[in-house]
Amino acid sequence: MSDKFYRVVDLKTIPAEGCRVVYFQQKEVAIFRHAGEVYAVDNMCPHRKAPLSTGEVCEGILSCPWHGARFELATGRGLPGAHQADIGSYPARVVGQSVELGSRRIDDQFW
Repeated sequence: MSDKFYRVVDLKTIPAEGCRVVYFQQKEVAIFRHAGEVYAVDNMCPHRKAPLSTGEVCEGILSCPWHGARFELATGRGLPGAHQADIGSYPARVVGQSVELGSRRIDDQFW
């Protein structure tokens, strides 16, 4: 089943190695630019509801700003640790100067 993509934001509004929050499918989604790619994850840590858009990204790993829970930016999978849990992640792509998100979360497609 193919994913339908929707334009959500202009690429130029997301800082290089930065983040922008958008509303997509009635949720806050954090769109990150990292190492020349774009990634989209739910903007809420499952542990204490911290805004992940203010977390740090290092080598493709997103860290929660409140308690340090860590997630794979590309898949939303939680990494082992005291607060291990997964977060929603969406297919993201750049078309021209726009960022588009896929309608089905990555975990809905592959897990």
